Amino acid sequence: MKKALVLILFFLLLIDNISGQVTFQKSFSTGSNGNPSVAQTIDGGYIIAGDLLIRTNESGDTLWTRYYNYGTSNCATPTFDGGYAIAGYTSIDGASNDYYLTKTDSLGNILWSKAYGGESYDEAYTMQQTSDSGFILAGNTWSFGSGGWDFYLVKTDAEGNILWTKIIGGAEEDKAATIKQTSDDGFIVAGYTTSFGSVGPDAFLIKTDDNGNIEWAKIYNGPGGEFVTCIRQSEDGGYFFTGHAVNFTTTGQDLFLIKTDAEGNVQWSRFFTHTNNIGNAVAQTNDGGYIITGSTLESSANGNDVLLIKTDAAGDTLWTRVFGGTGYDAGTDVKQTNNGEYIIAGKITSFGTGFYLLKTDNLGNTGCNQATASIQTNNSPVSELNVTCTVYSAGAVTPFDVTAGSGTVVNDICFTAIEELSIANSLQLFPNPSQGFFSITLGERIVKGSVSIFNALGKIVFEEEIVNTSTKEIHLQNLPEGIYFVKVFSRDNYYNIKLLLNRTKTALL
Repeated sequence: MKKALVLILFFLLLIDNISGQVTFQKSFSTGSNGNPSVAQTIDGGYIIAGDLLIRTNESGDTLWTRYYNYGTSNCATPTFDGGYAIAGYTSIDGASNDYYLTKTDSLGNILWSKAYGGESYDEAYTMQQTSDSGFILAGNTWSFGSGGWDFYLVKTDAEGNILWTKIIGGAEEDKAATIKQTSDDGFIVAGYTTSFGSVGPDAFLIKTDDNGNIEWAKIYNGPGGEFVTCIRQSEDGGYFFTGHAVNFTTTGQDLFLIKTDAEGNVQWSRFFTHTNNIGNAVAQTNDGGYIITGSTLESSANGNDVLLIKTDAAGDTLWTRVFGGTGYDAGTDVKQTNNGEYIIAGKITSFGTGFYLLKTDNLGNTGCNQATASIQTNNSPVSELNVTCTVYSAGAVTPFDVTAGSGTVVNDICFTAIEELSIANSLQLFPNPSQGFFSITLGERIVKGSVSIFNALGKIVFEEEIVNTSTKEIHLQNLPEGIYFVKVFSRDNYYNIKLLLNRTKTALL
């Protein structure tokens, strides 16, 4: 009995000393018009990249900043050696634009910078480090191709030297916005086209092999004009992508999420309608669902706000969150963190002008400047069509000099932990510690909601609906002993409490 009491005290102390999910909102007054991206670093902090690099710790506190005297940065990524790579477009000769790629060390100091393109306009919008430590860049070219803008793919080695280039398109306008290396070492690139398909723009996907040779190319025609902004490969080998569709009737914009198989055949499509919803980034979450960020015009008084949508594996909405103030705010990148929460980068004018960094818990809550949106979902059909593109190779590489400075102004908008956000005193769990069978009692009757149980690593180990009740019995048969977090979601509220699972009978006092 004494050993059991000691064990209970140990676990209870451990529960009390586990820190809650840290959430925050910060703005960085950069004077930048770039579209920042964000990634979690190996130490749990974050790197925010646009026309500058901002390195923070896990609480969002700035460790260092670097800004660079080139043109427009559209993407950046941590590299395998602990440094960073930044890409966009710049004007070396003061006239036309060229792609650029800059490589830095772990402190943002420049190692080399190179430009790619022709005599006219070439604009890179997306970049990734590839499995061979080189880089793939994609965007648009006016210098080469068969007419108008065309997709322009540039593959380099680890030092930025060109391995191959591809110009892909038709007679009119074809623009690439996003590219990712695929599991077979090829590439999936997406954007929009007016060269093929129906009246107006259509979503345009191209799958290539590792040398940039086309394996298939497809357009996707939905209820309006579709623009793809972000594509990723899913766990099942297919693809999912987001963007926005211009409604030809209302001239509004609907955010969409489309899922295909490995050959680009549509499996399902979801269109999220409200007022000018735009999708800028999407990621698959550890529960098999999806997290999307972008912007929405929640009200004409507040202007655009950051939009965050969480769906299940079928694309059906689980919850929506809106963040921002009275200015123009938009999410431009989102990632799930190592512990199952979310980090969002964006643009902001409500709290200073520059970059917006938001860290939420795993239900999308941050603690301030937050609301929900009445977003409707429809399953408008999307048709697909195979197309044949012309392919060229062209372009040269040119080294150029970039200088770097440091410093930016940071505004702490809010900082909190999940216990301060939750309504824990309205949620009771008995018995706790539990052998696996326990009941949940809430301070309200939930018409329709859900209960989720997370392990200490933030992974969902149990989920179940709650319908028209204020109590719920849970039986966890096969979970190992340890500490868990029980979260109950109901409309705009959520409840959070810690659970100790201990199957020793004497532990139940």
